[in-house]
Amino acid sequence: MNQSSTSEKLICLLTTALYACFSIFNTSAWSSLSLLIVTAIILVLQIHRKGLNDICFTSFHSSVFLFGVFCLLSSLWALNSQEAIEKGTTIMEILVCISIFFWVYTTLEDGFNKLLKSIMWGGFIISVYAILFYGVGHIMFVIMGGYRLESAFDNVNAIGLLCAFSVILSVYYFIYEKRYWLLLMDIPIIMVLAACGSRKAMVILVLGSLAVYMLKADASSIRSLIFRFITTILLLVVLVLVISQMSIFAGLNERMEGLIALIIGTGEVDHSAMIRQEMANLGYAIFLENPIVGIGMGNAHIIDAQVLGEDCYLHNNFAEVLANGGAIGFWLYYRMFFNSFWLTKNYGGLQEDGGKILVIMLVSIVLADYGLVSYYSKIYYFFLMAFYVYIFQLKKSYYAVE
Repeated sequence: MNQSSTSEKLICLLTTALYACFSIFNTSAWSSLSLLIVTAIILVLQIHRKGLNDICFTSFHSSVFLFGVFCLLSSLWALNSQEAIEKGTTIMEILVCISIFFWVYTTLEDGFNKLLKSIMWGGFIISVYAILFYGVGHIMFVIMGGYRLESAFDNVNAIGLLCAFSVILSVYYFIYEKRYWLLLMDIPIIMVLAACGSRKAMVILVLGSLAVYMLKADASSIRSLIFRFITTILLLVVLVLVISQMSIFAGLNERMEGLIALIIGTGEVDHSAMIRQEMANLGYAIFLENPIVGIGMGNAHIIDAQVLGEDCYLHNNFAEVLANGGAIGFWLYYRMFFNSFWLTKNYGGLQEDGGKILVIMLVSIVLADYGLVSYYSKIYYFFLMAFYVYIFQLKKSYYAVE
């Protein structure tokens, strides 16, 4: 029993470290190496715990596999076949490693909860690393001057997003498990998020945290639902007012004003928001010209360079997947997210705390896709794996009751 407990704790620690490494080593070869090394160690620990028992294959595995195959096949009609092969190979490699984590955590008691804590603590580790990497002085200079951190070990928008997820989960454990001390952990995380200047990360943090509070309401009590709804609206107003007045968020507020100007059509439009909107529009235009299978996974940047002079991805996962993979690629990718919600609903998970936080995280992740390209991200497949671990265990309990 003691050996088993030690192995489980070590597995959870390694998982948290690996999650943080996805961001910390994002621009180095250690990103893939850390995944392979940690996966191998966890595989050895799991075999020691369970042998080769309880290995399972689910719709999660088949869905990722089919999308990976589509990426590889798209090399047949791609503008640059090597780009499509690279993306497909990356997804297949991720599938192999993440399948081992899926197997491990479906055999751990409360596996989904353990994965959520790895995500929460992993975000904290990333924020501490960012403070050490950039230096406290530089981060404070950026915040007080209304600037943004430059992308270095990872894209600053991605760092901000991971910080937002960590705060949402700390709020979840604060509300649902009364772990008040976790809010202290949010101090360095919010400081780094402010320095990142990510608009979508701040929006997701605020809306996600309020959704955690709202969904705590007793669904069987009308009074409880009304009270939670009213207080959620009041909290939203208060948070927006506080954030808009705090100097720590001055740079972020300025960027938000530019984004709002773009949306409503009046005021000074933020240049970054305008360029990204042009990229997204280009992606949709490419899709309309190639609606079934697109121009090949990873190929949108070629058209982007020709039309906009920006040789990079489109900064919008919806536009990127539609342009590269057409309707078929888009369906193969996003069906994994839709199914995670549908299966959670079908097996009664929406009445459980775990199902509620799954939906909040799911919606937050999909919203984030408006500002980043994620279809070959290790972290996104880690999230999907966590969701399907919950569904696997929920389904098992559902049929046990039946």
